[in-house]
Amino acid sequence: MRSIAVCIPTRNDQNDTGKIYFPLVSLAMQTYQDFTIYIRDEGLRDIFADRNVRLVLNLLKHKNIVVNYLRTDERQGVAFARRDLYETIRGEPYLLWLDDDMIIEPDSLEHLVKSLKAHNKNGFVQGIKKELDPFRKYNNDINVLNGEEKIVDKLRIYFGDAAFLLMRSDALKNIDWDLITQYCVDGLGGEDVMMSLLVAQDWKGWGVPQAKGWHVSPAKERWNWEIHSDILQVEMLNGKVAPEILRQALPHLAEFIPDTLEPTPTK
Repeated sequence: MRSIAVCIPTRNDQNDTGKIYFPLVSLAMQTYQDFTIYIRDEGLRDIFADRNVRLVLNLLKHKNIVVNYLRTDERQGVAFARRDLYETIRGEPYLLWLDDDMIIEPDSLEHLVKSLKAHNKNGFVQGIKKELDPFRKYNNDINVLNGEEKIVDKLRIYFGDAAFLLMRSDALKNIDWDLITQYCVDGLGGEDVMMSLLVAQDWKGWGVPQAKGWHVSPAKERWNWEIHSDILQVEMLNGKVAPEILRQALPHLAEFIPDTLEPTPTK
């Protein structure tokens, strides 16, 4: 068994197969290759329709990297996709969440693995995600790691961007997946924030600027940030995550975070 399960959720809504060959090529070129790839696809047509993808899959085969492909016609959104992928992996001790529109540099995975293994209480480590489209802007971007050039070593973080996030599989064992998928709205992001905050309650998270990734962002925005969805997540995490962790992760929502950890109501 390989040490890392690389999990890639993908879906293509247009008349082509998207950009998944970018992360696959990146993975083939990694200096650290002790991993197995898991792809979950809920697109309109499978990824094999693209000749470039077929060629890259052949390259991975030549490098003895196994690719597991999960195809579904049921469109449930990325939160359910992450849950399915986690339940599909075969006991790998580490799990890399990687989006289907990311290009990661050849030594990025090596840097993430080294940082995660540095201490047994490290639950997740995130690499930098840089935008290739200079005109793409995020509304209310609170991820202090992305785009940061002045960090020398690493940065303490309290949530992770699952576009490029390495986690301990053990850290995901006891999180509430029903909570993460409860109000999943197709096209609306944020499930990774809730997932990593649940992990941050018992584990440490770090940003690793040496691990660099590049985002091949879509020409059209898939979703727009709304404060209401973030407030909903805070309300759902009340009783699950300590208020001080929520404030560190979501400073723009401080007024909605209780001063003490309120107990979860019993049924």
